[in-house]
Amino acid sequence: MKPINVTVYSDYVCPYCYIGAARVQQLQQEYDSPVVWKSFELHPEAPAGGIPPSMFYQNNPNLKGISENARQLAADANLQLGDHVIYSNSRLALELGEFAEQYGKGEAFRSTIFDAYFQRIQDMGAETVLLEVAEEIDLPRDEAAECLSERTMKAYVDLQIQEARGYGITGVPTFIIGRYMVVGAQPYSVLKQAFELGLKEEAAG
Repeated sequence: MKPINVTVYSDYVCPYCYIGAARVQQLQQEYDSPVVWKSFELHPEAPAGGIPPSMFYQNNPNLKGISENARQLAADANLQLGDHVIYSNSRLALELGEFAEQYGKGEAFRSTIFDAYFQRIQDMGAETVLLEVAEEIDLPRDEAAECLSERTMKAYVDLQIQEARGYGITGVPTFIIGRYMVVGAQPYSVLKQAFELGLKEEAAG
């Protein structure tokens, strides 16, 4: 039987993507299915240095409730969300993440950058932080630094974002499981149901 294709559009700055990554890991453990991760920049307007939380919440009044909801969903997934001092611009992190994917270190980068941002409360927009993450997962520092300074993965990330918009994606995480699209940090049962439907359709022919 052919494997069900699973693609996840995600941004490291999104707490729901942090939670969604844990759900996907559970899906992989249960079904041993390959997963392709792609970039979607959630807040391209964020300046270098990020946005202070006071300004972020002032400009996005609905997000306080969303943040509290994210904290509860994270706890349900045995994850912790720290109190943020900055909302980072994630563009360089997405580009370095693509470099890590091509180097075979995508999963390690994803886990480490999520921990750096949501637990250690580091600014993922800072090159120093990104290079520390690269070192943690044994990415060659010189090549990682070149990725950031020369923007060698910019075109790849641009293409993924354009592709996502072509699908009508406006938020993350978005999971494409076979021909089904699941949006948001849904309970694991929702991802499992979509996957099972895909398996049944594949078996039916």
